[in-house]
Amino acid sequence: MAKFSIIIPIYNSEQFLKRCLDSVLAQTFEDFQVICIDDGSTDNSFNVLTRYKLKDKRIKVISQENCGQGSARNKGIEYVLNNSMSEYIYFLDSDDYIEQDLLESAWETFSTTDTDLICFNTEVVGDESSRLYRRARKYAQLSLVGLLNFTDNIKDLTNVYVWNKVFKTELIKNYDIRFAEKLCYEDIAFCKMYFLVSDKIYFDMRRFHHYMIREGSLMDLNFKSEIVALDHFRNWYEIFKMAVKNKEVFEAKKTIIEKWFWDYYFMTKSMVKTSGLMELEKLKAEYFKEFDKA
Repeated sequence: MAKFSIIIPIYNSEQFLKRCLDSVLAQTFEDFQVICIDDGSTDNSFNVLTRYKLKDKRIKVISQENCGQGSARNKGIEYVLNNSMSEYIYFLDSDDYIEQDLLESAWETFSTTDTDLICFNTEVVGDESSRLYRRARKYAQLSLVGLLNFTDNIKDLTNVYVWNKVFKTELIKNYDIRFAEKLCYEDIAFCKMYFLVSDKIYFDMRRFHHYMIREGSLMDLNFKSEIVALDHFRNWYEIFKMAVKNKEVFEAKKTIIEKWFWDYYFMTKSMVKTSGLMELEKLKAEYFKEFDKA
């Protein structure tokens, strides 16, 4: 059983995939497996994956019809839980890359502390003059350092990217934590639910991850769409559905779950206009009714 599983969803990433996989295979800590989920790519990505799979037996390749990044990551989780049950899971995007000592550092931290989660810094790679670059860089950078009790206040301050964190497989399994599917910003539901069941977090200021960002990317286009912006609020509902499955977790964390309801409601409200506002108010009424009954 490998200590780490690295889950990489791939969709038409031929241009960046070699750099991504080379950075993974260069890890100084070698006890890991790589779960690559080809999400219905129409370019040469699958052939690139096949070549790497033949070169290194630690690479597993799974294919599915195009269902989105959330679905692909969930398929990777299911593979880990059903086949290997590694101790830790790291999620990497196929156009990003990592430093060679990421896993070695994570192993040392997990081995010497009782943390439930590791969060490290990232380098944003792209046009430094662009609006998207500035926004991503501001949000991704850490302001806390070291091992901390994961209080509700710190849960609020911690960003919801998955690619700058390493997770314990046991918590993902025990609380059935998954990504939202067919929604944008699917990291929100996964991270927030994981935060709810975590007691300790370790912040590492080192930059182990390189985040590739481009104007005109899917993230950029999604952020500009008020209809897609509603997915911020829809992700709150995904958090609620996961939390309410475990009565003990829901009752213990009901206050912060309600706070997140209003946080995501008002954030989404600031991003949408007439047609989006009507849909937002409809979702607000539906979601709060269910929350109130739980």
